[in-house]
Amino acid sequence: MSKTPKRSAAAPPSEVRSRTKGANALLLAAERLFAEHGLEAVSMRQIVDAAGQANNYAVQHHFGDRDGLIRAILELRLPELDRIRAARLRKLKLQGNVDVRALLGALFMPIADLKDETGRHVYAHFLLRVGWGGATAMWGREHGIVPAAHNILDELHALCPDMSLRTFGERLELIGSLFFHAVALLDQKAAAGLSAAGQKKYLEQVLDMCAGALCAPTRR
Repeated sequence: MSKTPKRSAAAPPSEVRSRTKGANALLLAAERLFAEHGLEAVSMRQIVDAAGQANNYAVQHHFGDRDGLIRAILELRLPELDRIRAARLRKLKLQGNVDVRALLGALFMPIADLKDETGRHVYAHFLLRVGWGGATAMWGREHGIVPAAHNILDELHALCPDMSLRTFGERLELIGSLFFHAVALLDQKAAAGLSAAGQKKYLEQVLDMCAGALCAPTRR
């Protein structure tokens, strides 16, 4: 079940970096539990226990409520992901390789590369629970947290000049869901013995599918 967090001003990067070790432990525990069980199936007490915290109200103390906790998980991940996207976009422009598939790779592959200590794509699972649309809609340009992601989206839309912004947004949300489901399935394939080379080939095929879906003819 996806859920769009209530929109609010994002914490500035300095505040995100200054969170205590206990607060970060809560975020990582919540990310994993939400990814595994869904947003509504996990209690604040379960998160506290999983994080090894003594205060039963630690989540409320640090983040206020469930929506604040979800926003904080995104705030933990988004800045670093955006730095990687910015570097990928610069490289693509230097190579003169700014096509739809390459841009989608710059947008999505940093998430596929993000794994926990066990090698699982926990954040991709988490995004499936939150909903790609919910995770991206709350970070408009005014927040300044994901400028590289917005630059990539601008480049993508420019390559689809006959597509309305509404259709572009709808397709992008569907493509995001496809990609994150595919990454979640990759964990099962890896556990079943799929080689690193096989995993890379699998993700390349997923990007091919995403590019084809975005560029498919629109109905008149």
